[in-house]
Amino acid sequence: MITPSRRQFTAVLVGAGLASHFSAIARAASSSSDAELEKALMGTVPVLGERSMGNVNASVVMIEYASLTCTNSAEFNAVYWPSIKADFVDTGKVRFIFREFPLDNLAMRAFMILRCVPEDRYFSTLDLILNEQKTWRGKDAMTELARLMQANGMNEQEFQACANDRRVAKAIFETQQANMKQFGFKSTPTFFVAGRKLDGKTDPASIRPAIEASLAKV
Repeated sequence: MITPSRRQFTAVLVGAGLASHFSAIARAASSSSDAELEKALMGTVPVLGERSMGNVNASVVMIEYASLTCTNSAEFNAVYWPSIKADFVDTGKVRFIFREFPLDNLAMRAFMILRCVPEDRYFSTLDLILNEQKTWRGKDAMTELARLMQANGMNEQEFQACANDRRVAKAIFETQQANMKQFGFKSTPTFFVAGRKLDGKTDPASIRPAIEASLAKV
């Protein structure tokens, strides 16, 4: 049997101390990087204005980039979002910001229509559109979307005007392109929790623990 010498023990202890030290540095660097990214995200307000809910002074900010025709965005909204909203947003712990990221022309049209909805009804209408995605995301998409919005109080004239507002389309497109270029993502839903980027498409279950971890640091 080989017995380690005192020098070897010292080397191990020093090495462990250095490993712990470097680990702390790495965590600090990561935290600093997330903070810088969050600052950049908060500074990139959409041309048409922000759509958010929850305590504006909350210590943790959650940002979602979604597309209204994306099945993954609809799944997150139906399966994961209700409990996250109830536990963190409604309780004032988290501020939630939703940003448009249309993946196709139909999603762009739907976002243009959604932007016509009064701000105090924005999120309830967003839920409606995502939850009813299967009923309007088909061959007669605009006709079905018009029916859905008419049942929500929007008449045909308003619907057509909103669906063809090029000013709104241009603003959404330019904001999307700027965010995609600056923050480096192309898929939906993509989330940022306290500046940490999360892929809601491949791992939607990661959002809750990320929020919990961010709140634990406060």
